[in-house]
Amino acid sequence: MRKKNLPAGVPAVRKEHGTPAPLPASVEKWERERLPAGVPAVRKKNLPAEVPAVRKGKEYMTLENRRKIVKLISLVVGLAGVMVMIGWIFDIEILKSLSPSWISMKFDTALSFFLSGLTLYFIARAQEGEFDRAQVVISITSLVIILLMGILFFSTVFGVMTGAEHLFVREEAGGVKTVIPGLPSIPTMFSFILMAMAGVLTILRIRRLHVSLMIIGLILAAVGISAITGYVIDFPALYYYIATVNSAMAFHTAVLLALLGIGLICLYE
Repeated sequence: MRKKNLPAGVPAVRKEHGTPAPLPASVEKWERERLPAGVPAVRKKNLPAEVPAVRKGKEYMTLENRRKIVKLISLVVGLAGVMVMIGWIFDIEILKSLSPSWISMKFDTALSFFLSGLTLYFIARAQEGEFDRAQVVISITSLVIILLMGILFFSTVFGVMTGAEHLFVREEAGGVKTVIPGLPSIPTMFSFILMAMAGVLTILRIRRLHVSLMIIGLILAAVGISAITGYVIDFPALYYYIATVNSAMAFHTAVLLALLGIGLICLYE
């Protein structure tokens, strides 16, 4: 027979030799006595019955660590963009293309990396609960990226030059594997539009946002890794160079795109 107010599994009052057996001081103490050593007695409400509460703490710490990695990636990407812009402003070749014989990262690409670094950082902050401030920054950075890369992308697709490729600096003709001076490769422009969309989806607070961010991250990582592979095996098609059609993606552009993709993937909960 069980006592009415006790949860299932708690022994009812038994009488032995006319003397009632004492009840446990608390359910927690009773669980602690019955469970093996090292297994916590108290469980979180939102965890399955068989999952100890301490596991949620470990998962939380893992998510926190991943967010720290995301912030570090955003810092690296943003600073790299700034360094390349400085290279264009002061004509420092090593900052633009790492080597005179390598493909240069365009100024618009560098600016977009700076804005994408900010976007990635504040996406992570939004997931930490600081949504109001993140919403303001992400709205600005995503809008600028969409306007800049959207104009360049559609002008390339439709063959109409708008002058946006020379909006900030002018690249001389004859650049290494560059079809149109100042114009990034088509996959680069498309990747930045996706990055801006990640910011837009964040401020819209769509359902299953982490899944959308992971999908965008996988695409960006694939674009970057493909180009890196092309450089390693010396296969220009993999870094998107098609003579007279599309400029090649710079090596450091590929690396930074892969990092952005990894950053978005790390935000998966």
